[in-house]
Amino acid sequence: MTLEEDLGDETENLITLQDEEGNEHEFAVVDIIEVDGREYALLMPNEPDEQEGDDSVLVLRFEDDTLVMIEDEEEFNRVVAYLEEMGEEEEEPTRTPGK
Repeated sequence: MTLEEDLGDETENLITLQDEEGNEHEFAVVDIIEVDGREYALLMPNEPDEQEGDDSVLVLRFEDDTLVMIEDEEEFNRVVAYLEEMGEEEEEPTRTPGK
């Protein structure tokens, strides 16, 4: 998959990816994270796929100027574990000292 960024409006954070068959798909960049020294893009389909649901997120690894699928199961599991850990930290209430 190759990365083509739409930099027309930075608030949109949309990118277009081309699949193996040459079809273009538009995604919103949810976040870019770093796990074990590698960067990953979290992408949501701009037009949700009815079969996959509205909350599906695609995780791709950066390699130079290209986004690639994560084929190694252990690597994928490390990224998922990181995301789950980050989600738990966001859900924990913050306590104010003295209250």
